[in-house]
Amino acid sequence: MVDKRDLAPTESPQDAAKLLTDSGAEFGVYGSLLQLGYKIIVDVNVVRVATAELAFTDRLTADSEEDLDVVIRRLAAGIVTGKKAGATATVETVTAAEEKTPRRRASFSSAGLRTGYMWPTEDSWAGVTKMVAVDLVYRYETSKWQVEVVPFLGFRGGSTNDNTAFDWAIFDFSFHYFLTLTDISPYFGGGLGFHSVAAEENVLKESNGYEYYEKIDDSGTGFAFNVGGGIVFFRTYDFHLTADLRYQYVTYTFDKLEHDQAQSVMFTIGFAYARGRHGRSLW
Repeated sequence: MVDKRDLAPTESPQDAAKLLTDSGAEFGVYGSLLQLGYKIIVDVNVVRVATAELAFTDRLTADSEEDLDVVIRRLAAGIVTGKKAGATATVETVTAAEEKTPRRRASFSSAGLRTGYMWPTEDSWAGVTKMVAVDLVYRYETSKWQVEVVPFLGFRGGSTNDNTAFDWAIFDFSFHYFLTLTDISPYFGGGLGFHSVAAEENVLKESNGYEYYEKIDDSGTGFAFNVGGGIVFFRTYDFHLTADLRYQYVTYTFDKLEHDQAQSVMFTIGFAYARGRHGRSLW
C-alpha cells in the first residue's frame, strides 16, 4: 500500500512500476475512471513491478453511477481470476451498457427449435427402437429458473421392422431450476403435458394351429410426465444453445399391442433466440 499523497498520476506500466520499486510489491494495480457524456469508462491494469510489464488489463463501461458497483466488482473478479470482464458476466451482473452491445444479453424469454432422438424403453411404442423428435419451444427465464412450453408443435415419430409410432405433444409445460448464474448453466426439473399418440405393430396371432402376423393399430390421448435436465450455453446472449436429456411417460396404454407402453428417453439439441429487457421479440 502506498500513501496516495506520494503518488503522481499513473498512465503507463513504467510509471506504476517506478512508483512501486521500493515497496516490495510483486504486482501493482492502477487505472482510471472517465466520464464521457452519460457514459462512465473504467480502465484497470495490473503491472508486474520487476519487469514493468502488464499482467492484466480490462475495460468496462457503465451507463449510470448505479452500475459502477457492478463494474468494479466485475473488474476485481477479473484481476483475481485473470479473466476478462466478458467472461465473468452473469445474468445478474450484466450491465445496462452490455445489454445494448451486444443487445439483450440478459434475456427473459426465448423461442426456438430443438431436435434429436427418442429411445423407447422396454415394451413401449409398438417395439419401435428409435424415434425422431422435433419441438418448437417457448421459454420464460429468470436468473434462477425457467418455464418451458411446447404449444401444439411437438412431434416425435419413427418405425422399426414395419412397426410405427407417433407422438404429438399437444401441450407440454416444464419447470427447470438453474444450478449456476454463468453463461454455461446446468439445470434440472420436470413437467407435465397432454399428448396424442398412435402406434401400429405386427402382432403374432394364432388360428387353427397356424401362427401369423397381423398389423394392428391403436391410438388415443393421455397426460404426459417428464423429468430430466440439461445445459444452457450463452445465457447472457441473444441466442441460446441447449442440450437436454429427459425421461418421458405418457399415461395412454396401447391395449391392442404387445408393446403397450408409451415411455422413452429423449435427447435433443436446441437453438433459441432470446427476448431481452427491451422487449424485442423473435416474431
